[in-house]
Amino acid sequence: MQVRGEEKMITLQLLQQIIVFFLMMACGFAVVKRGLIDAKSSKTLSVICIYIIMPCVMINAFQIEYSRSIRNGFLLAVAAAILIHILLLVFVQIIGRPLKLSVVEKESIIYSNSGNLVIPLVTVVLGEEWVIYASAFLSVQMILMWTHGQSLMEAKAGVNWKKILCNINLIAIILGIVLFFAQIRLPVILGNAMSQISATLVDSKLIS
Repeated sequence: MQVRGEEKMITLQLLQQIIVFFLMMACGFAVVKRGLIDAKSSKTLSVICIYIIMPCVMINAFQIEYSRSIRNGFLLAVAAAILIHILLLVFVQIIGRPLKLSVVEKESIIYSNSGNLVIPLVTVVLGEEWVIYASAFLSVQMILMWTHGQSLMEAKAGVNWKKILCNINLIAIILGIVLFFAQIRLPVILGNAMSQISATLVDSKLIS
């Protein structure tokens, strides 16, 4: 009974935060519609979010005390991400031909917008301490997206290692993992700056 009560509370909290999330999106939409922010400005905000704010969120998420439970949770999240993508790949392979799915439709089923939307949602609903597990899923997806995803879109086999290894968010995740397992803490000033930047994630993403 206690477990069921906790699940109900989490569900209600999730629903509440999703409603708040959409209200904030509506505010961003209204600002753009009124012409206070044009498409060019929106693109600039997206660039700032992807190349500055998101990496700070990733690194900041790993700036926590090392523990076996967190380590095991992270490894479990990686394993779960791999399993989920394998199942999605098999599922698309099965239904692709009968339903005559296009390449774009296949990509849309396999690869979600886990970076731009899930990370802010996890931050708002569950808290920054859960971003480390979302990062595990994101890292697996990014690697697959620039290998299988690219070969699917271009209809040819091949791996674009440059795009994989130079992806700013993947670099941030790898750096965060190294700092976490080595238990290296960022200097106070740099850490505080990253925390402050991370706090702007939700607002900037919803407007952009």
